[in-house]
Amino acid sequence: MTYGVGISLGTPEGDLIKPTKSIRRLLKLPRQAQTVPLEEITILHAGELAKAVLANVEEVIQDVAPEFIGTVEKENLVFACFDLASVEVMAYEDSHGKLLFHPQERSIVVKNETGIHSPEASTTDREPRSGSPIHAWRTLGLIDADGVPTRRGEIFSFFQHGEGLAVVSALEDESYPADDLVHHLANLRSGSKFDLPLDCGSERLAAVCRGTYGFVNHHGYLENGLPVDYGEGAAELLDAMLHPERSGAAEMKAGIAEGDISRAYVEWLSLLRHVMHAPDHPWKRWMALKEAAKAVLKHHTKTLRHFFHLDLPPLTNKQKHGKTRHYLMLR
Repeated sequence: MTYGVGISLGTPEGDLIKPTKSIRRLLKLPRQAQTVPLEEITILHAGELAKAVLANVEEVIQDVAPEFIGTVEKENLVFACFDLASVEVMAYEDSHGKLLFHPQERSIVVKNETGIHSPEASTTDREPRSGSPIHAWRTLGLIDADGVPTRRGEIFSFFQHGEGLAVVSALEDESYPADDLVHHLANLRSGSKFDLPLDCGSERLAAVCRGTYGFVNHHGYLENGLPVDYGEGAAELLDAMLHPERSGAAEMKAGIAEGDISRAYVEWLSLLRHVMHAPDHPWKRWMALKEAAKAVLKHHTKTLRHFFHLDLPPLTNKQKHGKTRHYLMLR
């Protein structure tokens, strides 16, 4: 049995053919040539036609081209025929040692593992429905069984989205210094991961967050156990910009857009101001973070804005004019 394939070349007109549009594009035939000799296509362009046959099948190994064996005419079209016997394809070997080409496949839906397992035991009427906001708050430890906010939930309420979850998880780790955390907060609103050529100390914030809540997804709060806008390396990059005299600072910022750095800096200062003006709490760790944020903000004044190209040009006299001026142009 011989397996082959045919490519339509065009309509026959004696010893000539009128090529199809696809053949014209493939062989780049001139527009003024309405008809071409059949032998010209089969002899001069047989290799290009063979490559076109292989290009339509992904599983074919491109090393050996099919062999041109002639032309046939049917339904007022001329077809170039190719023998596929020499063509090698990717195949699957079944349990009986037979090779299968492009076998039928089935898809099986696999449930994602989120790290949260709801108890299968019977629940009372007070248990929240799985997937509800209350169930998420209970799972994350933001409220207790009676619906009363926990200390974690109170600190979480000072922030938006999932930022508070990362902050409170770091505060619950007594070995995590507040002075380090206040710099690592730059990662929370970075929005993208900076590929830096060194290990980042700020990775501790991500490790603590995932260690507290697991590798979980909560819509609007956590993705893979981290806040939605979390980006690794922003803290180290800002530190290199603020201390350009340190070794390796220039290499660290190489290839990173200045706009991304400026945005990370502005968002970091905004988050520090948010922490500083947030409500007080009896928890000493929270108050220590507020003091650390206040101390850092004292050093980040307008004198540091030139590091991040944040100085805007002064307004012109026309821009300073408060009155609207209307002009009537006559021709």
